Amino acid sequence: MSNLKAFLRENVEVVQNEFIIVSDRFKDDKGEPVSWEVRPLSEDEVDSLRKSCTKRVKSKNRGAREEVVDTDLLGAKLITASVVSPPLKNEELQKSWGVVGAEALVRKMLLFGEYASLSAKIYELSGIDNDFDEDVDDAKN
Repeated sequence: MSNLKAFLRENVEVVQNEFIIVSDRFKDDKGEPVSWEVRPLSEDEVDSLRKSCTKRVKSKNRGAREEVVDTDLLGAKLITASVVSPPLKNEELQKSWGVVGAEALVRKMLLFGEYASLSAKIYELSGIDNDFDEDVDDAKN
């Protein structure tokens, strides 16, 4: 019980938002790349987003039902929940890209590699280590 204080909410270190250059294509008036602000996501938030992307569908096994997660939609929702700036829910920004919805906007704005890099940074900021699979293998041995 002597370490209980370390787990009290007021004693836990807060993970700060980060400012990252997602792409050199987005520039300010001076021609400098503009950073995006991203925040970490809690397990509660991710679980809620995962549930919103899960559908019950008929399985091939005699009409049984199974849950299927739309991983593409989940990925987009994770990004839009994490991005603080630019404001992906902004109607003017969406209109300028010819889309409706934050998920559609981020998919339209970013190139494939930019999207993947942004996702990786959000995962890292939210505590998902890139070496997670290696850690699992190490734990098994």
